[in-house]
Parts: sequence; structure tokens; C-alpha cells
Amino acid sequence: LNKHKAVLTRIRAERDTWEQAARGRGDDGDGSAANRDSTMPHPTAFTGDEKDTAKRTSQFRTWQTRITARWLTRPKEFDSEDKKILYAAALLEGTAAGGVFAGIEKITSNPA
Repeated sequence: LNKHKAVLTRIRAERDTWEQAARGRGDDGDGSAANRDSTMPHPTAFTGDEKDTAKRTSQFRTWQTRITARWLTRPKEFDSEDKKILYAAALLEGTAAGGVFAGIEKITSNPA
């Protein structure tokens, strides 16, 4: 478990680095307003810990929609499936994060 937590910590640090770099430029390199963090903040992490199935499903769909929107409005930042997966994984916590540890470890230890 500690090994998996370390991987997620590293992924979150990478996400923060991307965010800081984007803030330093003010955008994703193309100057469009849609690429500025102030117009589209990072989604809140999804935990999957909600006991009520309907609420949990709603929380997941909101999280998923926000992540997908970020990918679509920042194509230069998310130019590979690995980057998309790692970004989404960095925004998982609790039960949801536990379910993806093994897969994320494969990606981070065997980059293409």
C-alpha cells in the first residue's frame, strides 16, 4: 500500500508541476481563454467513498465530465493516453484510488 501511495504522490506532484507551468505561461501555449486554469480549475478528487449509490454515481459523473472537459480544452497538455490516465488517477482518492493502483504502477514503471 505504501508503494502505491508513493506512486500517487509522485503523480500528484507531476500534476502540480503541469499546473504551475501553465500558470507561468498563463495558458497552454496557444493563448486561448479556455486553456487558463482560472476558467477551468482542476476537478475535485473523486473518492468513491459515498455510501449512497445514487450520490456516488452522480459524484463520479460530475468528476468524469470535468476531467473530460479539461482534456478536450487542453489538447497540447494531454496529448497522449498515458497523460490522460495519470491526470485522472491523480484526482482519485480513497476507495477509488485503491482500485487503480496496480494499473497506474504499470504505466509509471513502463513508460512508452
